[in-house]
Amino acid sequence: MKLLVVLSYFICVAFASLSQDSEKWLKFKNQHNKVYETVYEEKLRFAIFQENVQIIEEQNRLYEAGEATYRMAVNKFADLSREEYLSILKHQSSSRPQLKAKIHRPSLEKPDLPNATDWRNEGAVTRVKDQGSCGSCWAFSVTGTLESFYYLRHKEKGLVEFSEQQLLDCDLVNDACNGGEEAPAMEYFVNYGIEREDAYPYVGARGTCQYNESAVYAKLENYIQIEPGDEETLLTVVGFLGPTSVALEASGLAFYSQGIYTSSQCSQTTTNHAVLAVGYDVDEETGLDYWIIKNSWGADWGEDGYFRIRRGENECAIAMDSVYPSFGIE
Repeated sequence: MKLLVVLSYFICVAFASLSQDSEKWLKFKNQHNKVYETVYEEKLRFAIFQENVQIIEEQNRLYEAGEATYRMAVNKFADLSREEYLSILKHQSSSRPQLKAKIHRPSLEKPDLPNATDWRNEGAVTRVKDQGSCGSCWAFSVTGTLESFYYLRHKEKGLVEFSEQQLLDCDLVNDACNGGEEAPAMEYFVNYGIEREDAYPYVGARGTCQYNESAVYAKLENYIQIEPGDEETLLTVVGFLGPTSVALEASGLAFYSQGIYTSSQCSQTTTNHAVLAVGYDVDEETGLDYWIIKNSWGADWGEDGYFRIRRGENECAIAMDSVYPSFGIE
């Protein structure tokens, strides 16, 4: 009799859990317009979704217990396997010879930095964009820093969005949706100039280069690469000059929703995702120093398209690949 009661209890718990997952699944599909071609694919995606929900709920239990500094949430990546998610992360850590003729490693003075900086408050950051399923983070990271520096030099023109698609189609050193690096993308813009987003809109796939010299809106004179791992110089650049292209190892970032991201599992030397550092601050509740980072996964991801990550520890290699334009951007 007791065995039957125990079995009945676990069966009820299992059905309740399945019912909850099914409700979450329906909400997820409706919210993200998910449609699957076959019954088999839907069952496969649902199974992956359930596994990801377990990961999310465990992280949030740790957060509620004060054992973690960030929360997770179900988002558009929730029906992807880990391998599929990692395939989107296409930033390439520098392996080819550096383009030394155009790269400087500055020895900036270390004046008194502001306690906190957020270039969004200065109106110097464009809207959050969405790279889609194309591995073009490197292009968004580069246009992001160029857009901000251009605004800071030409405030009378307002914010202008530059073309990522120009890089995907025309920068043949990088590999479009299959990945790229920021320095060669900067080099391309030095050589050819920068077209606006509205003149060369994003489609998220490599096509035939439609470069139009007469449509070039801005000229980049030079760019500066910070010495890998030099987080102090990165802090000085972000604090005084403007939003800066950075990269990190983002393998655990998929379901981030709020808080300060930390990870004991990520690499401190290699990177797989390029983003934009737009500021920094200190968290009053935890005392953690953090970076404010603009992502390119849409405004419905993370903290309205942004995330915060621990600063001062080269967390997830955040200071290993940083580049920004010189002031010669016209």
